[in-house]
Amino acid sequence: MCAMSLFSVLVFFSIMLRLSKVASIDPDWTAVSLTTENYEKITSDKAVFIIFCKPSVFYCQDVKPQWDRLAGNFNESNKVLIGFVNCEDAGANLCARHAVVGVPTYKYGEDADSLSTYQGGRMYPQFSAFVFERLLHCSVSNLEACVDLAWSELWKLLDITKEQLDFIFPETLRTKKNLVSKDVEELQKVLNHFFKDDKISFDSNNFMEGIKAMYVFLKKTYEKYVTTTTSEL
Repeated sequence: MCAMSLFSVLVFFSIMLRLSKVASIDPDWTAVSLTTENYEKITSDKAVFIIFCKPSVFYCQDVKPQWDRLAGNFNESNKVLIGFVNCEDAGANLCARHAVVGVPTYKYGEDADSLSTYQGGRMYPQFSAFVFERLLHCSVSNLEACVDLAWSELWKLLDITKEQLDFIFPETLRTKKNLVSKDVEELQKVLNHFFKDDKISFDSNNFMEGIKAMYVFLKKTYEKYVTTTTSEL
């Protein structure tokens, strides 16, 4: 078989592979489906984070699990709306209205009629962190957002590395032989004051539970760090 024929076969199978993935289109998105008819009403008085997509496009299906997970966390929120616009169907006019050219395109804003383009990461942790940092504001009048912010910080810490722990506990690392120092003992006392067990307890309606959850996780991380570092001495 000549090189050109082999190349053609490879191209053919590449296209078929892509089409096979697109063929398994899941039309049901967890995010709120926005159309020209319901856009104004549904987005009223809410910050929005919207994905403009075409379900037949591979990259839209590829990011769908990440977007579904994000939307699932905010379905009951009265502060922020995670939306989905189908540029192939009832949302075509909205895509034109917001100058969407390629898909998927992500837009956000506190005014649904004046959106900015999101340029960040395409995975759930990046989406989630962006919502908490840019669209939800922690304040006395909005304690729910404070709890959400605490939960967001927990997600950020889940993938913490030993090098990052070096930054969190710099004094301890600079003097490894003094791991059980007065400062460390005091930190332990403070942490123990906030919780009585090792279970992460989180209630989206309770601000203190959110704070407690963070302290529990930090304690676990700290204890893991001390155990790991002590074994290296």
